[in-house]
Amino acid sequence: MAERTHGKNGMRDLLLITFHFPPSDAIGAMRARGLAKYLGEFGWNVTVLTPEHPLRLDAPHVVETGYRDVIGEWKRRIGLRPEGGLQAQLGTRRESTVAAPDKLTRMLQAAKSLLTFPDEKRGWISPARLRLSELRRTHTFDAVLSTAHPISAHAIGAVAKREFQCSWIADFRDLWVQNSNNPNPAFLRPLERWIERRILQHADSLVTVSEPLAATLRHGYPRKRVDTILNGFDPEDFALPQPQPESEFTIVYAGQLYEGKRDPSPLLRAIAELKRRSLLQLGEIRLRFYGPPETWVVHTASRLGIGEIVSFEGVVPRRVAIARQRRAHVLLSVGWNGADSAGVYTGKIFEYLASGRPILHIGGDPGVLTELLRKTQAGVHPGSDEELSGWLLERIREWRTTGGVTYAGKAEEISAYSQYRMAEEFSVLLNQLACRTQADVAPASMAKAG
Repeated sequence: MAERTHGKNGMRDLLLITFHFPPSDAIGAMRARGLAKYLGEFGWNVTVLTPEHPLRLDAPHVVETGYRDVIGEWKRRIGLRPEGGLQAQLGTRRESTVAAPDKLTRMLQAAKSLLTFPDEKRGWISPARLRLSELRRTHTFDAVLSTAHPISAHAIGAVAKREFQCSWIADFRDLWVQNSNNPNPAFLRPLERWIERRILQHADSLVTVSEPLAATLRHGYPRKRVDTILNGFDPEDFALPQPQPESEFTIVYAGQLYEGKRDPSPLLRAIAELKRRSLLQLGEIRLRFYGPPETWVVHTASRLGIGEIVSFEGVVPRRVAIARQRRAHVLLSVGWNGADSAGVYTGKIFEYLASGRPILHIGGDPGVLTELLRKTQAGVHPGSDEELSGWLLERIREWRTTGGVTYAGKAEEISAYSQYRMAEEFSVLLNQLACRTQADVAPASMAKAG
């Protein structure tokens, strides 16, 4: 292997392994995007290893790999379209929720887990390993950073550590085996635990996005270094002046919903109650969802008598979603109703912070996100239906009087949650690990020379 150097201008070199990366607008791409963009300001050249993307243009610091769509291949074998949902194509789709899937749904989920174990992106592992072998002939790296999900990124990270003989950080945006929302069936958990430990035994550090999740990792890996580095927003995405809000009182949600788990029903009930008490006219308010259409939300709103205020605008480019967020009067954040909710920040919360609009967070248990809103004064997490209705009514009354809604977010506090800060924290960790690795290698080299 070539002798390791500090690259151009004394900078170190990082291999960043991520399945999601721009031009993908997936929420999982945002952390990697920020690291690739800002780590250079802290002494690290970044090379990104990611599957090929048909819309990606010339990107000199991106190394693309092949990818096999395992589920798509199996659908073709049984005569189905690879891009369509399995139950919809089989004509067996029934009313089912994330919280309480029916028997057929559970059977299909189990079959999918067996076919794609350890996760549904497993078809990325072999092409990535091949690309790493090729890359080793022309590149050296001072560190490797893999970010998951998908968990296949960490399987590739372990290979990269071996190929390049350098430090490896395994970054968890969500936990794996210790995640209470793990979709794999229970009978696979022992195998999952064994594979996770087999892969992560090679990691020099585990990183995750909140302190409660870090505590969970420390419990499972007491001998590993575990660090917390929060996500953040890109300041450049919010550099334009704040636009004028919509004419109607508008609440905007951006992202996916899951019935019974990430569910806006408490807000729908609050609006319906204000209407019932004649404190709100439906012509005053609009609730706009930017994401995949969810018929169950529309049905719930219709059943409550407020169906006319709800609209699904579909999946839009991220820049469009940000523009719509900045014109809203209130931004809706919906927590996950699950055992780990207290330690989880929703995917959009940091971009919400930078949008300069009051945030209403519903669902989930009080936790890190509740404290974030309190510290920044950017929004609220009501503790009851009455508190939710009262807060909403106050905002509507203010809008009626002034045409707008006061935003009390503290700019100095919010600025601490940028991707620039995130990259700086990663650079500190990378510098510590790279120095330690080189110090560990030196005595062995001297002994061999002697």
